[in-house]
Amino acid sequence: MSEFKLSDGLDKSKIFLILNKNKNDRLDPHYYLPKFDILKLKLLNSGFELKYLNEICDINRGGSPRPIQNYLTHNEDGVNWIKIGDTKKVDKYIYTTKQKIKPIGVRYSRMVYEGDFILSNSMSFGKPYIMKTTGCIHDGWLLLRKKDNTITDDYLYTLLSSNIMYQLFKQATIGGVVDNLSIDLVKKIKIPIPNKIIQKNIVNILDNGIKQKQQKEKQAKDLLDSIDDYLLDELGITLPEIDNSLEKRIFEVNLSEISGIRFDPDYKSKIDNLNNLTWKYNLYELKDLMIGSAQYGANETAQECTSQDNVRYIRITDIDEIGILKENNMKTANIIQEQYILNYNDILFARSGSVGRCYIHKNMNNKAIFAGYLIRFILDEKKVNLDYFFYYCHSSIYKYWVSAIERPAVQSNINSEEYKSLKVPIPPIAKQNEIAEHIQTIRDNAKKLKVEAVQDLENAKIEVEKMILGK
Repeated sequence: MSEFKLSDGLDKSKIFLILNKNKNDRLDPHYYLPKFDILKLKLLNSGFELKYLNEICDINRGGSPRPIQNYLTHNEDGVNWIKIGDTKKVDKYIYTTKQKIKPIGVRYSRMVYEGDFILSNSMSFGKPYIMKTTGCIHDGWLLLRKKDNTITDDYLYTLLSSNIMYQLFKQATIGGVVDNLSIDLVKKIKIPIPNKIIQKNIVNILDNGIKQKQQKEKQAKDLLDSIDDYLLDELGITLPEIDNSLEKRIFEVNLSEISGIRFDPDYKSKIDNLNNLTWKYNLYELKDLMIGSAQYGANETAQECTSQDNVRYIRITDIDEIGILKENNMKTANIIQEQYILNYNDILFARSGSVGRCYIHKNMNNKAIFAGYLIRFILDEKKVNLDYFFYYCHSSIYKYWVSAIERPAVQSNINSEEYKSLKVPIPPIAKQNEIAEHIQTIRDNAKKLKVEAVQDLENAKIEVEKMILGK
């Protein structure tokens, strides 16, 4: 038999050979990456007993009644419907869900109970949670119901949360546009079973990491929450008291007074409250601070960024609640039009959806354009410190104004003319600078705490992984 040789022109770092008897019914190169074999060898040499995951847990996929809209309910007898969105800001336990399904939908889904483990099966696959309630899971989840008492619940959670398991799950995915876990391969993943003392030590390390993360996140939140009290105090503003008595929810007005204006009660009562406030500094409307006209954004199709040099397409969903641009899931547009290119210190307001959300453009490393549900305002820096203005547009008094102005609909909205009526207290420029610098310092400290919180948890996970590998 002649010897098999690769062509000299091929990049040998991107090619591998495997015997037919070793291919495990998988032909995709991803499955045979050397890093997976190296990890499995480390586990084998850990000194701990290894068991298949399906020896530890019964593993089943969730199910979805379809179309799901026909099964959703608000009735008290509804069954919790567990979605990926219910895990936002959840570290370990799921206590509540936003939606419920009709009891008849249970037969097309899979029930989970308190103490069960569920594992995300697609998108951000492999993230485990422990149920602290009952409900049904759709087919984007795997159910792991523990049946072996040689492993504690907390250790299983810690193990499933580790990068070690993520890599093993990654090997078990069926690659596509979205990675999906193969349930049959998940069952055959081998996991280490140390004694109960070591399990407890491993759990304690991760639990301490989670606690440190939560403490620093709370400190960061407390700092950010303090900004509003500081700003209102510096501006001498006291928020209007909310009186929900029947008398305050009824008003009379002549027809001649409402011609051409809004007369919804929420609008009238809140605007009256704002007009009756005593303001320490002179008020200017946004239109008095503007240069040029307001501009609505581009209506282009968003596309995946394929290069760091892509022009970024900023949408409402890219802006968080404190006006920071998110760095994940960045998009570009199918067509880039120069008239929508953002300049330094341009102000964007959301006109629908997360109506009232405000963003100031600072990042000039890459070009960016803005989407159609955002409105651009260019303000005169001789009249107002733009950072001060931006921070004012995250205050409770500003949000109170938004709640008055927004038009109730399927999606609330505020148009550019209504934004122009926004009243802004304008202190002397030195005071604006002082306020802006103080708030920026608070924000910087909160950001630092958030970064440390993430790093504390990552450090704990690294230590956990060393122990799992027997080091």
